[in-house]
Amino acid sequence: MISKNQARKQSVETDNAAAELVIAHTEIMDAWFEQWRIQERSRIDIAFRKGRPPEQPRRHIA
Repeated sequence: MISKNQARKQSVETDNAAAELVIAHTEIMDAWFEQWRIQERSRIDIAFRKGRPPEQPRRHIA
Protein backbone atom coordinates (compact mmCIF):
# COMPACT_ATOMS: atom_id res chain seq x y z
CA MET A 1 0.00 0.00 0.00
CA ILE A 2 1.31 3.45 -0.84
CA SER A 3 1.42 6.32 1.60
CA LYS A 4 -0.64 9.48 1.24
CA ASN A 5 2.50 11.41 0.27
CA GLN A 6 3.37 8.92 -2.48
CA ALA A 7 -0.21 8.97 -3.76
CA ARG A 8 -0.23 12.78 -3.78
CA LYS A 9 3.13 12.85 -5.62
CA GLN A 10 1.85 10.40 -8.24
CA SER A 11 -1.32 12.46 -8.64
CA VAL A 12 0.69 15.65 -9.18
CA GLU A 13 2.94 13.90 -11.72
CA THR A 14 -0.12 12.58 -13.55
CA ASP A 15 -1.71 16.05 -13.57
CA ASN A 16 1.51 17.58 -14.89
CA ALA A 17 1.78 14.97 -17.64
CA ALA A 18 -1.86 15.55 -18.61
CA ALA A 19 -1.30 19.32 -18.74
CA GLU A 20 1.77 18.85 -20.95
CA LEU A 21 -0.24 16.59 -23.25
CA VAL A 22 -3.02 19.19 -23.55
CA ILE A 23 -0.47 21.90 -24.36
CA ALA A 24 1.23 19.73 -27.01
CA HIS A 25 -2.13 18.80 -28.54
CA THR A 26 -3.19 22.45 -28.67
CA GLU A 27 0.07 23.44 -30.38
CA ILE A 28 -0.31 20.65 -32.95
CA MET A 29 -3.92 21.57 -33.69
CA ASP A 30 -3.04 25.28 -33.99
CA ALA A 31 -0.30 24.44 -36.50
CA TRP A 32 -2.63 22.11 -38.43
CA PHE A 33 -5.35 24.76 -38.58
CA GLU A 34 -2.89 27.40 -39.79
CA GLN A 35 -1.72 25.11 -42.60
CA TRP A 36 -5.33 24.32 -43.52
CA ARG A 37 -6.19 28.05 -43.59
CA ILE A 38 -3.23 28.80 -45.87
CA GLN A 39 -4.17 25.90 -48.17
CA GLU A 40 -7.81 27.03 -48.36
CA ARG A 41 -6.83 30.62 -49.11
CA SER A 42 -4.53 29.40 -51.88
CA ARG A 43 -7.24 27.12 -53.29
CA ILE A 44 -9.77 29.97 -53.29
CA ASP A 45 -7.29 32.38 -54.92
CA ILE A 46 -6.52 29.86 -57.67
CA ALA A 47 -10.23 29.23 -58.32
CA PHE A 48 -10.89 32.96 -58.38
CA ARG A 49 -8.09 33.56 -60.90
CA LYS A 50 -9.37 30.78 -63.15
CA GLY A 51 -12.90 32.19 -63.06
CA ARG A 52 -12.18 35.65 -64.51
CA PRO A 53 -10.45 37.04 -67.58
CA PRO A 54 -6.80 37.96 -66.95
CA GLU A 55 -7.24 41.62 -67.98
CA GLN A 56 -9.96 42.24 -65.37
CA PRO A 57 -8.51 43.60 -62.10
CA ARG A 58 -9.44 41.82 -58.91
CA ARG A 59 -11.98 43.77 -56.89
CA HIS A 60 -11.68 43.97 -53.14
CA ILE A 61 -14.94 44.02 -51.29
CA ALA A 62 -14.75 46.29 -48.24
